[in-house]
Amino acid sequence: MRTLLHILILASLTACASNRKTTNTDTVILYGEEARAYKAQHDMGAQAGKTISHQYDVSPFTALSNEISVDVYYQQGSARSVKATGRADLIAQLDVSVEEGVLRLRNKKRIGSWRGKIRVDITAPRIDRWSNSGSCALHIDDISAEEFRLSNSGVFCLMSGTVSTRQTSISNSGSLLLQARLTSRQDFTLRNSGQMNCKGNMQGEGAYSLSNSGSMQMEGKMEGRTAEIKNSGVLHVQHTIRAHDFSMSNSGSATGSILFKGGAATFRNSGHGNLNVDCDCTDLNATTSGSFSMTIKGTADNTSIKSSGVSHIDAKGLNNF
Repeated sequence: MRTLLHILILASLTACASNRKTTNTDTVILYGEEARAYKAQHDMGAQAGKTISHQYDVSPFTALSNEISVDVYYQQGSARSVKATGRADLIAQLDVSVEEGVLRLRNKKRIGSWRGKIRVDITAPRIDRWSNSGSCALHIDDISAEEFRLSNSGVFCLMSGTVSTRQTSISNSGSLLLQARLTSRQDFTLRNSGQMNCKGNMQGEGAYSLSNSGSMQMEGKMEGRTAEIKNSGVLHVQHTIRAHDFSMSNSGSATGSILFKGGAATFRNSGHGNLNVDCDCTDLNATTSGSFSMTIKGTADNTSIKSSGVSHIDAKGLNNF
């Protein structure tokens, strides 16, 4: 059995003939300078583990860029403030600066690992652009902004109330979880080449466009003047869509269900998977090839349904009055 090493610190201010003495009980006794050095090192470690907060004096900004592991809590307000809370050693490592209107959260060392997570509370009149290459959980209450542009190449989680903007654009090449209600007065664009899980409602007055070449799950309601889904990756949808015109093209793998209400709906499938469609529309055009099965029910004034290869379209529930 391994013996236990007990360290006893005696901070003596008097000079000693020997700085270290070992007893027959495996106890190491430190004296003088060696004792004070050990105590200082011990205190530094204890201080590093303490939770502290620091307020930063920053110039105006309308964008945020993150490279570390952080929970960001953003509140819209006229007063501008940035406060970080976390372990003392991480706060000492944190670089907070504003460059060309972008608030940057970085590691002062620039290279090396960042072990742990901090919280950053931000208040600003508006933040239009968000960029993340680290690990970020963004918490937002109801806000209004000119634009909402999100670019993620790291790990990002957005949890919010209602985000109301003129235009919304989200691009992901990392891992993204989106739980929000987003409204846009103009166009709404989603681009995914990584891994994305989206749950929420998206409402716009312009064009809604979703393009996926990665792995994507979509669940919620979507409303716009026009709506388009393009998939060449792996897509699973549980979507309720309302639009004047809707089109979906799939050359990858698509599964799930779509409830559509509006004008014309067009489905083109040359990949594989299965899709259930419930429609209430004026025109329905469905074409499948490859290895794909599709079930259509509901009502449509004008229909065109074609399948080839090993694909199959079951339209027995369509216009079944």
